[in-house]
Order: sequence, then structure tokens, then C-alpha cells
Amino acid sequence: LVLSLDAISYIDIAMNSTERDLKLSGIKKFENESVSYNRACSSSSLTASSAASLITGLGLSRHCLYDYDLNTEDKHLKVLSLKYKTIGEILRANEYKCFGLTSFSRWRPHFGYSKGFDSYINVSTGNCHTYPYIEKSLSFIKNSIKSPTFVLLHLIGGHPPLLPKYDYNDNDSIESAYLNTIEEADQTVRAIFNYIRELGIYDSSLIFLVSDHGGRPIAQ
Repeated sequence: LVLSLDAISYIDIAMNSTERDLKLSGIKKFENESVSYNRACSSSSLTASSAASLITGLGLSRHCLYDYDLNTEDKHLKVLSLKYKTIGEILRANEYKCFGLTSFSRWRPHFGYSKGFDSYINVSTGNCHTYPYIEKSLSFIKNSIKSPTFVLLHLIGGHPPLLPKYDYNDNDSIESAYLNTIEEADQTVRAIFNYIRELGIYDSSLIFLVSDHGGRPIAQ
């Protein structure tokens, strides 16, 4: 399982957990039970480029996906070269079932990210916060009972649109909404990990919890 949270960094979570009363029990529990890399660097500060790196293991100078000017429907859109294998293609060749659930248009299959996946869903229209991410994620993970399974999840994380949280004690409504959005992301993390434990496969699973490019959107 690769669980990627958009626009959240380790420093951001650690700082806010100390300064604010953030409830991040899912992320913190996983951190305490795992190996943590708190100085990791992304290959790019943009979603499309970091997505290509995550899906191929290649740096920006090799996959060359950095064009943000073209719509994903444009016939001139730069996509992954056929000579580069995605993690889905590699694992499928080794008899894994591969499933992907991603958020935002820069994770659309148009870029070539869906190659090798048995099912690849991208949510990039309407209100992203209303999609049943947990339900769909669990349905993908359940396949691991029957056969070796790889699941890629790229979820909203701390990316706008933010979830408002009204508190008269807060002077910064945007900051408050951002922190509330992180808490929502943590609830998703906790639900997914609890389900894997219920299936009895947690200790035999290889799980990566990452961010695509880090950084706090409210600081931009």
C-alpha cells in the first residue's frame, strides 16, 4: 500500500501538533510503529511532476513531466514515455492485482499513470471532499485476501478546497480550515489502517505513508 497525502509535510504536522491541539492519532500511531524519514525531499514542488516520480521512481530530469500549461485533454499533452514502466506494470508482471484511487486532475490517467492497473479511479471534478474515499479504498484493499495486491491511494491531504472550521478563538480562518482538513485526512488514514488490521494482514503488509510534494498551501 502506498498512501499519499497531498500538500502535507512532516515538518508541518510536527509543528502544528505541538503548537495546536491537532488530533492526528492515525498518523502518529503509524509513525511510532514505523521507520520515519523526516528529512525526505520531493523531486518536485508540483503535483504532476511528483506524481510521475512516485509512479515511476524517476526524477524530474528523466520523466520530464513538468508542463502545467496544457489541459489534460490537449493532444499535445506531455505524458509518460512508453519506455518507462510504472509501478503498476512492474507489479502486475509479478502477478499482483493493482488498484489506484487518486485525487485532482494532475493525477489523471491521461498522463500514463494508470498503466498496469486493473482499476484506476481519478476524482478531479465536483467537490472532491464528497467522494467516498474510505469505502472505495477498503474495497480495493479487500482484494489482498484473495491474491497479492498493490493499492495506490493519493488523497486530498491538506490541499484546497479546505474544510472550514468555525471557532471564535481562531484569528485566522484559513489556518483553522487547513488544520481541520489535516485532521480529516488523519481520520481517513486511521480508518484505512484499522481495516487492514481487521483483515489480519497488517503485519504482513508493506505500507508507505508519504506526501507528494509537501508544503503548506496557505503559505503560498
